Amino acid sequence: MCAVVLSMYTMSQTNYLEGDIIYRTFSHYSHPSPQFIDGIDTVCIVIKGNSVHEYHKATGLHTVYDNNERIIMWSDNTKTGFSLPYVVPTPSLYPSLFKTNETKTIDGKEGTLYKQYMSTLGVVSDTELFIADAEVPLAPNAICFLNVSAFGKGYENKIAIKYKVQTYQTGKMKEFMQKHGGDVWSSQASELIRIEKREVNDNEFTAPSDFNIEYVEVIEPAPDLQIGLVRTGLKAILKKINKDLKIIDKKLTMKDMEDSYSLGIYKRNLEQTNAQYLRENLMVTEQVYTERIIYNMEEEWDY
Repeated sequence: MCAVVLSMYTMSQTNYLEGDIIYRTFSHYSHPSPQFIDGIDTVCIVIKGNSVHEYHKATGLHTVYDNNERIIMWSDNTKTGFSLPYVVPTPSLYPSLFKTNETKTIDGKEGTLYKQYMSTLGVVSDTELFIADAEVPLAPNAICFLNVSAFGKGYENKIAIKYKVQTYQTGKMKEFMQKHGGDVWSSQASELIRIEKREVNDNEFTAPSDFNIEYVEVIEPAPDLQIGLVRTGLKAILKKINKDLKIIDKKLTMKDMEDSYSLGIYKRNLEQTNAQYLRENLMVTEQVYTERIIYNMEEEWDY
């Protein structure tokens, strides 16, 4: 399970960031996952206007949000990917994060600690974010994969300098996941490294021409969306999101949820194929952490 939290900005300034946001991530899962890989990764986010290109150095995975028109994702390893119509990303953290009085200065930036505890259908997440002012604003609707929430009033022009989330299953969900060998808990964290302003070429938002990119004209609803449990889960999440979005006069629809779910299937298939390639070619090592490092992350985030 990968915690991917989206940032949206709706601002009127014209001096938007053009360049790179570089951060590193830490991920660890309680069980080996066919989709994800334990480890430390350096991630580069290239931004120009509403176009965003996210590149994961450790896994060779790319995701491009091309001016809110299409979403393109590909693997440098398998040389495959897909191109889909733009999908409204479903935020996985909401404005209901509450602000604390705790601050921390990291690399000269002072951040305020925000916390959230959320339980949905047997999945619990415990989140901490140190959020600070961004050095420069992003264009309206630019999506920035910083694993932080900057969604809604009070978050404009802000990014996280530190982020941590623990996710785990409880009750019948835990029993089900254990029975099928799934994740019972996962830990993710990120740390901002630097922001670099530079001139970005438009071709940095296109996939290599010799890669096999599946072009999808219209996203078809995923077959299991007709299954009662899946639809019930999506409706519960939609209700929670819209309750929080109401304060900023925004609203998502069930179609937004279905499209986002279908996008997740495309992404999961590519990530799983890519992870299998990395393992088969001995490009990753699963045993990269000790318990000391994992649990110290809660205090010092020493990774």
